[in-house]
Amino acid sequence: QLFFQSFGKGPTVVFANGIGVRYSGAVKQIQSLRQHYRVLCWDYRGMGQSEMPDVEGDVSMPRQARDIIAILDHLKIASALFVGWSMGVQVCLEHLRRYPTRAAAFIGLNGTPGAPFRTAFDLDLHSEMRAAFAVMGRHWRKAQWVKPFMKRRRLTEAFLRVAQRIGLTAHSLDREIFFELGDAWLDLDIGVYSEIFRHLSEHDASDMLRRVQVPSLLVGGDADRMTPLHRTHLMASEIPGAELLVVPGGTHFSAVEFPGLITPRVRQFLNERVLAGLAVALAA
Repeated sequence: QLFFQSFGKGPTVVFANGIGVRYSGAVKQIQSLRQHYRVLCWDYRGMGQSEMPDVEGDVSMPRQARDIIAILDHLKIASALFVGWSMGVQVCLEHLRRYPTRAAAFIGLNGTPGAPFRTAFDLDLHSEMRAAFAVMGRHWRKAQWVKPFMKRRRLTEAFLRVAQRIGLTAHSLDREIFFELGDAWLDLDIGVYSEIFRHLSEHDASDMLRRVQVPSLLVGGDADRMTPLHRTHLMASEIPGAELLVVPGGTHFSAVEFPGLITPRVRQFLNERVLAGLAVALAA
């Protein structure tokens, strides 16, 4: 069973989150968009409140794309505007590959078209990360007993200090949202998490960028070390007619670092490129 959240009324915006992140990761965007749009978020299978069918359940990017189609069908929604952050960018691109008529727009935040560990930190860490996640997947359940004893807030605070010190996040990051993300991460089944990461590392939608036919906006931070800005430039240059927004000082968490820059631009894009075009089509 898949768990989803719905906010507001109007044309549907589907927000595909980063791995292990629930709707709180998009709370700033939701607060703004829900005034004129219906925003849907869902927990990836095996994450949050979405169930994992069995231990061998499919958590590949094509499966994630089919899951959102199942939710849209359940709600009787024919087409939606797709926004993806991090892993969500690859999920959205896979959706566009398989269900092009079900998308009316695409917005990618701090993402890459595929094979993220071949470019993260501008290094090729693909083999090393595959090995690391294989070990995590095998041994995590043996260590589950330690979770009740973890000092959750202290762990998240320590991680945030280190992340800011080495440049993984900006100091403008919304700390309370980050602590919510940290709590959600500590509740994850790391065995499932590592399996999703394995599929994420192998997935690549670079081959279909030129076939994207919907209005597109690509957003990247010039301080993003996890999905470097050149990957955003690649997508913007390959997708026909795509627009590009570069966030000065933005890291991989730009959406919760600089919502005052990103959210108005997203709304402007949707109003000008999507809703205005729909109004013209209906009047014709």
